[in-house]
Parts: sequence; C-alpha cells; structure tokens
Amino acid sequence: PDCQAVGVVGFCYGAWNAARAVALSNNDNNNGKIKACVGIHPSWHVEKVMGGTEEELAASLKTTPILLCVAGNDAVKLGTTVAAVLANQRDTTEDKVIVEFNDMVHGFVPRGDANDPKTKECQDKVMDLTVTFLKEHLF
Repeated sequence: PDCQAVGVVGFCYGAWNAARAVALSNNDNNNGKIKACVGIHPSWHVEKVMGGTEEELAASLKTTPILLCVAGNDAVKLGTTVAAVLANQRDTTEDKVIVEFNDMVHGFVPRGDANDPKTKECQDKVMDLTVTFLKEHLF
C-alpha cells in the first residue's frame, strides 16, 4: 500500500536534521509530505553554521505539526522568538509546541541515567508525548 503519512523524530543534531527535512518537504515541489515532526533536546543552533537562524528555520516549518521536548540548558525555550513563531504559525500556544524539562540536561533521553527515578520519569514522559503526538498526526 502507498504511504499516507510520514513523520520525523530527531534527537539533538538529529532534531535539526528533522526540522530541515520538514522545511524541504514544505517547498513548492514537495507539498508538505512530512506530516509531523518531533525534536528531542533539539540543537537548532546548527542552523547558524549553515548561514541561517533558528527563527528562520522555525518559519520554514510553516504549519507542519511540531513537538519539541527541551532540556533545561537547551536554547529553544518557551518565551523565545522561536517558540512564538512556532505557536503563531499553528494558531496555538507555545506550550503546545514546546515541552520543557527544566531539571534535565541536554541529552537526558538517550544518555540520561535511567536508574535515577526523576530522569527515568522524564524519559518516559518524552516517549509517551512522542508516541501520542505521532499517533494524533499520522494516523
């Protein structure tokens, strides 16, 4: 059967790649074939190395559903211009596109100590949010 919907998930630098894939998908030739994007502790600052800005990257995602799960020391946060752009494009609030895990550090999902109860709780919450988000937008 034909694929009806594609979603992308990225961690750290992979979250930047996921966002760039959405941006490319949204160009005139591809008509938004990627239907959902999740970025877990995203490193969108890489966009600066490529000659752009995080705000421009956010704008290029247009209205594609996005969920960013950010650590306490990540740059993309609630109250930033990036958060405002993402929320405004989707006619929603910032907390619907960004979920903060302020007690965690960058990399806590794949590299955090799952034996630590607080870390494990946050890791599980990120995975639950990701699955729920993708089910909502892809199925």
